Amino acid sequence: MPDAHSSPADGPGGERPPRRRRSPRTAGTVIPSADAFFLHVEETGEPQMAGGLVFYADAGIHPTCEEIRRLVAAESGGLPRLTQRVHQPSRWRRARWVAAPPLDWDWHVVDLAVPDRQGVFDAVAALTSERFPRDRPLWRIATFTMTEGNDAGRRAWLVLMHHAIADGIGTVLQVMRMLRPSTVLPTPPEARSMLATAGATVVGLAQLAGDGGRPTSLGVSGEPGSRHLFCAAGLPMQQVKAASAGHRVTDLIMALTVGAIADAHPELVDASDGMLRVAVPLMVRDPSSLQEGNAVAAVMVDVPFHAGTTDELVAEIATRTAPLRTPTRALASRWVMASLLRAFPEPCAGWFARTVYGGRFFHGIVSNMPGPTRQLSMAGVDLEEVYPVPSLAPRAPFVLGGLSWNGVLGLGLTTDPMLMDAGAIIAGIHRRLAELIDDGRPGVSARRSPSRGG
Repeated sequence: MPDAHSSPADGPGGERPPRRRRSPRTAGTVIPSADAFFLHVEETGEPQMAGGLVFYADAGIHPTCEEIRRLVAAESGGLPRLTQRVHQPSRWRRARWVAAPPLDWDWHVVDLAVPDRQGVFDAVAALTSERFPRDRPLWRIATFTMTEGNDAGRRAWLVLMHHAIADGIGTVLQVMRMLRPSTVLPTPPEARSMLATAGATVVGLAQLAGDGGRPTSLGVSGEPGSRHLFCAAGLPMQQVKAASAGHRVTDLIMALTVGAIADAHPELVDASDGMLRVAVPLMVRDPSSLQEGNAVAAVMVDVPFHAGTTDELVAEIATRTAPLRTPTRALASRWVMASLLRAFPEPCAGWFARTVYGGRFFHGIVSNMPGPTRQLSMAGVDLEEVYPVPSLAPRAPFVLGGLSWNGVLGLGLTTDPMLMDAGAIIAGIHRRLAELIDDGRPGVSARRSPSRGG
């Protein structure tokens, strides 16, 4: 008979059976919703990464792969994502950063031979068209050796990081940890108080709700993840600022880009309703404290799409982007990404990301990021040219990134080759800036400084 003090749950002799062990908590660090957003977007098949392309100044001296590996290893203690991979326990649970197996350095840092500068751009396009496998850290570095013609012996260096690790400016800051001398990017104005931020966010949510419906399709694009085109150009920053004629540099970049697309592809102008909807990323956090994670918000603006003069385009664009200069939309967008999505079940957050990010809601992305204003070097070798390498959004045919670096505005353009020719558009940007310079406006030298093109 059971003992008077035993309970029905006790076993024979009054012993309690062993308690069922609770399942251990999943190890690792939960990936913030603003970063996991891009893991969800990538499920469309379109790789999501941010990168930078560097050309070294000296053709005969360059860091070796082994030196680059040592630089990365030396910084990995302060950048944990370099040694972590993504782990998602189930479709209902949030993805986490967990420790990865020892790095496969032969995959993470590779050395490639290419014929010339165009060969570099082609290799960049090929690398950004491939998704990173999730069983290893989501970054990669490639060095390029040019072998033919006037480019023989020149070297370039590409770093790619998944958007879940960092946005464009975050990637720049991580790379800058490997450069010398150490430098800090310019910081934006002080943040608002919590109450003011909350009020501005509420206003911004109402503004975002009224910003318009879906844009007109420009045509049939390639399948997500199909081969990209990439091209880059360096424009003297002094001339860019003078050519803007009092407008914001970002507005001028947008006008040059939209005008160049219209010049190269009049058939797209005919297919549109005279407008391109462009997503404009805006920084919402002090860049001096940003290394990993996404700390930008995107707002949409409809810009005129025709082959008019750049002056006409920039004047129209400046009027349309004026509302973006107040922080309300950016704060609201940031709140949705960083806070609201965190409350969604993972399948819902994934559906939201795949639905709103891409060609259903905008045609392309134009970003402009601040960079250092001084000469920097890697492993003792000076950097001559630096360009952002942005990734396409699903079904959106172009993305252009601008990065000011040591007196040059570096433009990196990625396009869907089914709809847009990156090289022709970069050539159009050069031509349109030259036309502004030749107009003889104050502060612009008639003798153009040399610029690098694709």
